[in-house]
Amino acid sequence: MRFRRRCIGLPTSTTPRLEPDGHFRFTDQHRRLLRKLRFEWPDPQMIGFVAGNGYPVPAVHFKPPFGDMTSFDIDMASILGVPKPSAGDPLFRRLYWEM
Repeated sequence: MRFRRRCIGLPTSTTPRLEPDGHFRFTDQHRRLLRKLRFEWPDPQMIGFVAGNGYPVPAVHFKPPFGDMTSFDIDMASILGVPKPSAGDPLFRRLYWEM
């Protein structure tokens, strides 16, 4: 429920879809995007900052999580096999936040 509270004030078009009981519905779109997430190791100069006293783990870069194009929604559209979205398309913004 903490996550639901963090979403207060976000536009409903970009808010991740949670069921009334707080569960998240995992769709085929999520599965296809998850398979294409680009994991990377933290920069060697940043490992101490990122890992602290623990161990570094691979992470997903939030700007190009799915590819090298200029915008995450273009990459997502390509992965999902749908036309290039218009700027700020709410479907792609919501999927981005859900991922």
